[in-house]
Amino acid sequence: MVTTEAAQLQRAIERRHKCKARLVATELVSLEFQVRAPWTGIVYHFALDGHPTADLAYGWSMGPHGARGAPWSIALREGADLSAPEAVRKRLLSDIESD
Repeated sequence: MVTTEAAQLQRAIERRHKCKARLVATELVSLEFQVRAPWTGIVYHFALDGHPTADLAYGWSMGPHGARGAPWSIALREGADLSAPEAVRKRLLSDIESD
């Protein structure tokens, strides 16, 4: 069963990257940082069909779990060695640097 959150992320990925996305896994990710509060959330893994450089997209909510209107974060796996926790860590650290 696909959750509402996963379905919203799937549509967002398909619109943004103009390819088909299919949910293949979910992963609970918990990260500790020295420069910000810890982060815990569900990361959805989507197989991509028709994207020119990526085979997988990771997507997660940046707000409280299930919060309506919470912004989505999407990261493409363009190299085989980018894991979901690494994708989240990179995005959160880049957000800190841009503040």
